[in-house]
Amino acid sequence: MVLREKITQTDQSLRIANQFYGLKLKYGLQFMSSLLLPLVLGVFTAIITIQQQSAAREQRNQDRNASEKQRLEDQMAAKQLRELEGTLSDNRYKDDAFDAYIKEIGTMMQNNHGMLTSNLVTATITRAKTLTIFRRLDASRNIQIIQFLYEAGQLGEKNNQSALDISTAELREVDFRYLAINKKKLNDLSLAVIPNIPLNAKWTQDGATVAGSSGQDRGVDQLNKPYGLYVDDDQTVFIADTWNHRIVEWKSGATSGQVVAGGNGPGNQPNQLNRPVDVIVDKETDSLIICSRGNQRVVKWSRRSRKTGETIIENIDCLGLIMDDQGSLYVSNWEKHEVRRYRVGETNGTVVAGGNKAGDRFNQLINPTYVFVDRDHSVYVSDYYNHRVMKWIADAKEGIVVAGGRGQGSSLTQLSHPRGVFVDPLGRVYVADSWNHRVMRWCSGATQGTLIAGGNDRGKQANQLVYPIGLSFDRYGSLYVADCDNNRVQRFSIEL
Repeated sequence: MVLREKITQTDQSLRIANQFYGLKLKYGLQFMSSLLLPLVLGVFTAIITIQQQSAAREQRNQDRNASEKQRLEDQMAAKQLRELEGTLSDNRYKDDAFDAYIKEIGTMMQNNHGMLTSNLVTATITRAKTLTIFRRLDASRNIQIIQFLYEAGQLGEKNNQSALDISTAELREVDFRYLAINKKKLNDLSLAVIPNIPLNAKWTQDGATVAGSSGQDRGVDQLNKPYGLYVDDDQTVFIADTWNHRIVEWKSGATSGQVVAGGNGPGNQPNQLNRPVDVIVDKETDSLIICSRGNQRVVKWSRRSRKTGETIIENIDCLGLIMDDQGSLYVSNWEKHEVRRYRVGETNGTVVAGGNKAGDRFNQLINPTYVFVDRDHSVYVSDYYNHRVMKWIADAKEGIVVAGGRGQGSSLTQLSHPRGVFVDPLGRVYVADSWNHRVMRWCSGATQGTLIAGGNDRGKQANQLVYPIGLSFDRYGSLYVADCDNNRVQRFSIEL
């Protein structure tokens, strides 16, 4: 009985406890629900808000980008319109200048019985007007002017007193291959040209031998260590045939050359040369100017007599020379590490590059070799043992490195014992990188050069060179290289 009552009391206690905990759980869940629902709603609202803000931000970015794109397109369109208007204006100006020139020259011809050189005044005015118009107009219009003057009978053969002299005309980028004048006639006209080297020109990798195809010796079809060379307007090549102690003239297409100076063995007599290393043509006096290094002198040799030379500079260890448009002569001095300019009649000259003893500073040179002078009278020098090409602006106290200058080496940033140098109207420097057996081109401001010819190890194949020295270009942009140890001159034509 007592046991039954205890069991009954225990059951009642459990029921009461269950009821209590049940109520507690119920109210607890209700309480939690009352807390969670606002929290979930808050989180959901925050997510929606963030997404809306992100979408709004993305839309603003898209609107801003679209606005910027439209602005740039508007700017580009405006720039293109200005350029178009500028081009049209420039073309109108050139057309007007061309028409005015033709009209003026036509009137002058009528007033002078069809001959512009009938008197000195008319000839001088015509020359001035023609040289000026060449500078103002582009290549295509200049071609038309040359054609007009030729057909009007005003351009005759060189040294013809009745011909209009435009020999100093700056005919940049004129491609004479498309000029409707017989090639032989064109070669004989009274004009000189700047080589036509297109902006993106490439040259054939295989060179054609234009002189010295019969090996090393003293025959008229042979050369012995050619150094410097000069290419005339008609593609005649004058070669310093150094160890044959002579200057040889090779006409375009000829299979043999003609001795035009020296050739009487090494010596210091007026009819002799001794290791000539460079040569140029002075058209004003119809003479050759020669570096006769073995005699330590510069010689002028008449192209008419061809018998003897006249010493014009003495006691100079000359390697290279060039003449500017005013007739001044620039000569490098290997021993004194300098380049001097000799104006007409001067014997001492003026230092225009180096002259501060041997060294690698910007105001120094170490054994300069070949030189070039541009139309602004800036001097370019191959600085042999500094393995660089230096540019000395007129009256400058120091030079600027325009090729090499990073020590001796064979990478595209380096040179090794540079020799011949040439600069085109766009300021691009061409250099015979002698000990690398190649020719390199360096554009203005470039930190490395571009391979133009050779560079396929040393050898005698058509695409190889061995110690190239002199280089030059003809009017068509073909490159000529004195391939010294192959005893030949190679021509590399522009690829069409």
